[in-house]
Amino acid sequence: MKLAPFTWRVGVDNCFGYLIAADGSSRDLVETHLFHADYGLVVRLSDGARLRVAVVGGLLFEQLTAESACAIAGIPAPQVDGAAELERRIDPFHVERHRSALWCALVQLIRTRSLPCGYSLRAQLDGRWDGRYQGASDEDPETFAAAVNERVSNTPGLDLVTACLRELAADAGHRKRDAAAQLLRTGWTDALRALPDQLEAAAAALARNTSLAVPASPDVTDDAAPQLALL
Repeated sequence: MKLAPFTWRVGVDNCFGYLIAADGSSRDLVETHLFHADYGLVVRLSDGARLRVAVVGGLLFEQLTAESACAIAGIPAPQVDGAAELERRIDPFHVERHRSALWCALVQLIRTRSLPCGYSLRAQLDGRWDGRYQGASDEDPETFAAAVNERVSNTPGLDLVTACLRELAADAGHRKRDAAAQLLRTGWTDALRALPDQLEAAAAALARNTSLAVPASPDVTDDAAPQLALL
């Protein structure tokens, strides 16, 4: 297909293609997710990273069909709602589910331990959460994991535990320090200590189930220990 400038006009609903530098120095296979005034959010098919890409600077986009792009990446094509006018995606996190060890590890950890996040975290801090996710996108573990993925993907040197803590703080409405004890009681402290093993298991599972090698995931380093101690 022909090249087009990388702007909102390329589309965002089940839209795949190559993101190409103007000088041809880089060429990434991505899926577009949304556009803001000055950047577009894309998910890279090689590793599931959620990247903020400036819409100024001469980047080009070569659109591919979802089937072609996913075949190149070695993952299944996403399912769509055939009755929808624009073939709306059934799973908005299809690429992350098949490529991001970080995303998969967090979702598994949160669901296994019934950890609150998003709206459910605020409800928990107010003593009103019953331990069930009600389906609202802003309380889903998948949405929280995607937000952490976005933080890590766009902040060089940011470790995963710190990214999780920052996202939890945002979900909690940046409450004062007296909320930390309540957060500890939700189980997040123990969960973050278990995250390295969960991350390793997720990477191994993706490597077994995909045709391409899974790139190394962000490390959970000792630098995060002081952050955990704050809880």
